[in-house]
Amino acid sequence: MNMNDLEDLIRSGESETLEFKRSTGQLGEAMKALCAFLNGRGGTVVFGVSPDGKPVGQDVGKETMNDIAMAVRRIEPNPKVATERVSIRDSSREVILIRAEPEEGKRPYAYEGRAYERLETMKTPMGRDRYQELLIESSSEHRWERQLSEGYDLADLDPEEIARTVRLGIEKGRLPESTSSDPRDFVKRTSLRLNGDLTNAAVVLFAREMNMDYPQCEIRMARFKGTDKSKFIDNRKIQGNIFVLLEEARVFLDRHVSLAGHIEPGRFERVDRREYHFDAVREALVNAFCHRDYSNEGGAVFLAVYNDRLEVWSIGKLPVGITIDELKVDHDSVLRNPTISNVLYKRGLVEQWGTGTKDMVSLCVKNGYPEPVFKERTGSVGVIFPRSKKAGAGETSDGAQVKAQVKAQVKAQVTDSQLMQDILRSCTSPKRSSELVPELGHKKRSSALTTALKYLLDEGLIEYTIPEKPRSRNQRYVITKRGEKVLNGINRSGSDDDR
Repeated sequence: MNMNDLEDLIRSGESETLEFKRSTGQLGEAMKALCAFLNGRGGTVVFGVSPDGKPVGQDVGKETMNDIAMAVRRIEPNPKVATERVSIRDSSREVILIRAEPEEGKRPYAYEGRAYERLETMKTPMGRDRYQELLIESSSEHRWERQLSEGYDLADLDPEEIARTVRLGIEKGRLPESTSSDPRDFVKRTSLRLNGDLTNAAVVLFAREMNMDYPQCEIRMARFKGTDKSKFIDNRKIQGNIFVLLEEARVFLDRHVSLAGHIEPGRFERVDRREYHFDAVREALVNAFCHRDYSNEGGAVFLAVYNDRLEVWSIGKLPVGITIDELKVDHDSVLRNPTISNVLYKRGLVEQWGTGTKDMVSLCVKNGYPEPVFKERTGSVGVIFPRSKKAGAGETSDGAQVKAQVKAQVKAQVTDSQLMQDILRSCTSPKRSSELVPELGHKKRSSALTTALKYLLDEGLIEYTIPEKPRSRNQRYVITKRGEKVLNGINRSGSDDDR
């Protein structure tokens, strides 16, 4: 573009696709206009034009262009823009033009977490109804959960987990009694298959094992010593489908959240009370798996326990138009992963759209726990549960009490699980995974068996015979001395009970 072309453009005046700014000193307002253009037919912002329509230009240096580039990056999703500079006649000053074109499947666009639209020559914040319309208009195939999976077919899904989902869905009245638990029928009913291939949502929900293409299907859990992240007492990173990860989180919480007893006025018996309301924490975890951004391969759900609080974090910003304060009251439900969320709803893990965060607050307040705090930081949303002061036992300044508690809870966990006991007894001699499956009476390696093996490995109750090569085809599991002690203790308890 030359100066004559620029003058012709300016003479056409501001419109639904054109806006003038005197300089990049108005960069924020210019980006809102650019965002509005992207949510329409596209358009151009011109820097260096006076309010009366004269091309006055501005001094443009490397820093100016860097500022523009940084501002454009605050528009999400990442927009396609073209930048051009035109020199003013007989001057060292320049006019800068930024053109933006919306890409199919990417709308709605938002600048600093807020969507804008263009009404003639005005930019305005976009209403929720219009925002939802744009979401629907965008092809569902562009959502990560609706994209076809990498290297998975029906045989890779856990039929037991699917059958459990159907049973619970029927019990909740959210699936008809005629619903088949056959994986082929189920994935069709729940839109987990497209054109004969499984979607990413099917993998997230029901895969037996996660391959290297799905590193984001993970939960990271830590018990910290004290109130900061300087020292660990326990640190775990688990991969698996959503139901495996929720179970791993439950086991971790059982291990690290104290159950304290106290006497309440007017009552003779001792009242046992957790440090945190488990139903509220479970709601936070389910919410995290429902709404997290799975397209971020470096992301995960994070569960952290400190001496004074418990935190649940997930990757992904709040939906446009919803603020942190609105999470404590009734608000519209904007689903990032509607297919995944629908299956969790059918199973009974989600009660009603848009009420999960409000329910967390209600559960805590009604039961005398501190109100949870919702926070948003760069690219993540978190729920912080302050520790209940009524659960007075369990201070862990030196970690000794936690370690003793962990030891007792590990034994209790194995005692309560017949599957874990059977694995320990079977592994008194080294066993391949393929040998364990039939020996334990299973037809295939289920998610329950995978979870149990992972737990026993993490707790040092069994170990690999080739620890330096975990994926070796000659790999076997064998019981450890610690595992023998736990098993012997269980056997002795059983003998005492028989007498």
